[in-house]
Amino acid sequence: MFDDVMPEIDIAALRDRVRAMERTTSTREPLSRSAVVDALVPDGLVAGCTYAVHGSHTLLLSLLAGGSAQGRWCGLVGLPDLGVESARGLGLDLERTLAVPSPGETWVETTATLVEALPLVAVRPPHTPSRADVTRLSARLRARSAALVVLLDDAPGEQTRWPGVEASVRVLSQSWTGLADGRGRLLGRELVAEVRPRSAPVRQVALVQRPDGLVGLPGASDDAAERDRRGLLEAAS
Repeated sequence: MFDDVMPEIDIAALRDRVRAMERTTSTREPLSRSAVVDALVPDGLVAGCTYAVHGSHTLLLSLLAGGSAQGRWCGLVGLPDLGVESARGLGLDLERTLAVPSPGETWVETTATLVEALPLVAVRPPHTPSRADVTRLSARLRARSAALVVLLDDAPGEQTRWPGVEASVRVLSQSWTGLADGRGRLLGRELVAEVRPRSAPVRQVALVQRPDGLVGLPGASDDAAERDRRGLLEAAS
């Protein structure tokens, strides 16, 4: 699991370090792009915007992975059950990832603090936030040219909501491949995601997850996702 390092963060120093390591980009440039991100959110994760993922670590990290591969820093708030190997397998660069697994009641303040320094932040809120908190975080995102991805619980009786998102994504169906009569080796997973943009029709996107964890598009060669990630890393270097 990720270590909780929030109490030792020097935000000003971290902001300077992030800016020094990242390329200077226009605030109009999407903060996360990849074949999977473009399939789910055609414009990419845009600075100043919030996106929702319902109950899926796989989709959450896949949205961040494009920006991580481009050399951008990512922050994770309130995800104590997210494993390091899982995050790495889905494409997150752990050397540029800062996690605060258990922020407790200060999760809003913690998220706002990370937005001050990092371009991509994900948070799992313990409950539906107040409108004032959403407004404050949205203003911070615009001021810092950052994007926020919110992981919402969908369990019966535990639904959380986040108003004003640019798009929401959820897994509609999934199936594992490689097992026959309960025996054999898992070869991957097939997923169908539902995307609900703010101002466009609802649509479905088919995805595949390889045994090593990387998510890609159906029909792509076995190493297409890895080539995509390496190409972005080379462009960011």
